[in-house]
Amino acid sequence: AAGHVSQFYGRCSEMAKTFGLSNYRVGENAVTNASNAAKAHNRLTNSEGHRENYLDSDYEVAGFAVGHKVTYQMFAYLK
Repeated sequence: AAGHVSQFYGRCSEMAKTFGLSNYRVGENAVTNASNAAKAHNRLTNSEGHRENYLDSDYEVAGFAVGHKVTYQMFAYLK
């Protein structure tokens, strides 16, 4: 993901539509070069904007993907 845009699916809203989640509002966080889950979690938690994203009480579900260079969080709630 470069600038929070997947080379395969585009922005998170486009990704959600691709996988049949067009009735959902989605948000996402991405952190690069975190060599393990603890480091990714610390970076996201220590960033005010990222922390506000994942603690938003409107979101009903969350998913996580851990890759070689990027850890990605996606959140969704029914519109």
